[in-house]
Amino acid sequence: MKENHKESTSQLVSDSHRVLLKSLKIQYNVFILLLIAYVSVHTLGVFPWHIADAEVITPLQSISVLITLGMIPGALRWFRIRQNKIRAIKDEMKKEHAYRKNTLIRISLLALCALLNLTGYFLTENYSFLLMAGMVVVASIFCIPTLKRIGYDLHEEVEEEQTKN
Repeated sequence: MKENHKESTSQLVSDSHRVLLKSLKIQYNVFILLLIAYVSVHTLGVFPWHIADAEVITPLQSISVLITLGMIPGALRWFRIRQNKIRAIKDEMKKEHAYRKNTLIRISLLALCALLNLTGYFLTENYSFLLMAGMVVVASIFCIPTLKRIGYDLHEEVEEEQTKN
């Protein structure tokens, strides 16, 4: 009887995780499409602004590097801190809602940072901005949602108990 209840509970969790996964994949795909659309719009020359003054480019470049180097580990670390608080939530629906909200915040912070760097590149044509935007995109690879990651993020203690037995 207990095993049957355990199976139905795990099936319910698995089904809700699949729904959550679809939602998170949509968030991640919107992030990628936003970057592609932004690059496309600027490549077409819709915004012809350009800054060529070295006195302006150097401070912008320094600020961009500092923001990027703070934002990437900051967004990823912030999510891990919040994840521990999410695991403490008992209600599964509230837990998934909080997880979805926090993943949206994390990917939004990375998108903001990438868009800032792409704007710097399109304004100055300085490749260091493009490098910083590339770093953000590489960091976003760690945010790609999978069922295994969702299960780990929401129920780490369950997996730890299984590995001990």
